[in-house]
Amino acid sequence: MSKKDVLIYAAREQTEHKLAENIPDHHDYAFWTVSGTPRQTGPGATVLFTDGDRVHARGEVRECVDGELRFEPLERCDQELPAEPVTRGFKYVDPSES
Repeated sequence: MSKKDVLIYAAREQTEHKLAENIPDHHDYAFWTVSGTPRQTGPGATVLFTDGDRVHARGEVRECVDGELRFEPLERCDQELPAEPVTRGFKYVDPSES
């Protein structure tokens, strides 16, 4: 089974401190708190953050551990939604082309 990308509903303000430009030099990843351990995604997949209208930030998944989805510091973007977002938690989506 191929790894799925992850779409997370979050306001821009909730992700601002996870952007590469705002991550302190001594940190090499950011994370999002989740329930359990994400099973359908993994290293190399993409985590996408949306405000419900557009994807506003993205990063590469580094690892999944109990209670955390860890990813590279985020980069800003402005992309169409790959799927209708959920308003709580996250949603697995087919891997993005870009």
